[in-house]
Amino acid sequence: MRPVDQAAGHEGVLQDASGQLLFKPSCAQEVKFYTDVQGDENLAALAELMPRFLGTLTPGKMIENLNDSEATIVDGTIKIDNDATYIVLENLTNGFYKPSIMDAKLGKVLHDDSASEEKKQRLSAVAAATTSGSLGVRIAGMRVYKDNQPIVYDKQYGRSLTEETFHTSLLDFLGHLTGEHRDYVVSRLYMDLKAIESAIEESEIRMKSASILLVYEADPEAFLQAKQYAETQQEDNQSESSEDSSVSAPKLIAHARIIDFAHSSIAPDQGPDTNVLEGIRTLTAVFDRLIDGEI
Repeated sequence: MRPVDQAAGHEGVLQDASGQLLFKPSCAQEVKFYTDVQGDENLAALAELMPRFLGTLTPGKMIENLNDSEATIVDGTIKIDNDATYIVLENLTNGFYKPSIMDAKLGKVLHDDSASEEKKQRLSAVAAATTSGSLGVRIAGMRVYKDNQPIVYDKQYGRSLTEETFHTSLLDFLGHLTGEHRDYVVSRLYMDLKAIESAIEESEIRMKSASILLVYEADPEAFLQAKQYAETQQEDNQSESSEDSSVSAPKLIAHARIIDFAHSSIAPDQGPDTNVLEGIRTLTAVFDRLIDGEI
């Protein structure tokens, strides 16, 4: 196991040697939300736009060499010797060679009702001073490949943006892409954002401090491989040899997913979460402007 290169979020996230699985420090509320969403056929559209939650591990199985310690699987979660509880998720950067990543924190209200008064005041102040309060979304961090080198934009970058300059974050995230590469990435991310918007509109849930994670393939050659793979899949006539030759090739161009549910719950009869929707609509509106060539 090894630490994950993150755009934002809490420390301590690990991934396995294959890069397919993510081990994330979590809490009972997040486990319950994943379980509730995956178990409700009415929320199937939302589940498709979340990381796959792998909560069916065999209790008592030992995993060796997890940060040089032992880990025991207990009740579907990973227990490490420091008593932290981990959930196991699909790694949303798996399938990319050089993934550029943006973490966009959603909502004008960032705390739930159970937060302490001190935390409520602190997060309310953050929202008031940033685009969380004005636009319902804030860039929590980015890790962007430019000239084959990753550039990290930390939370202070996102906090420095204003309602008038927020769109520049998309230029920093995507601006170095050109031609077909840019068109494919922008189109894929926009389609996923619209799908997330639609799924939230049809769901009765409440999310506080959830994020949208946007990921795209930054390497031009890997993009072409992923594009070729997608086209071959669509044709549905792969030969056995072509399947074998593409096993290790990057297979994804771009996607957006909603993540981080430590303060999320099902909310029957309360309608859609307008707090989250405002931020998603801000992002889709900026992508509209990108597509139309306005920015």
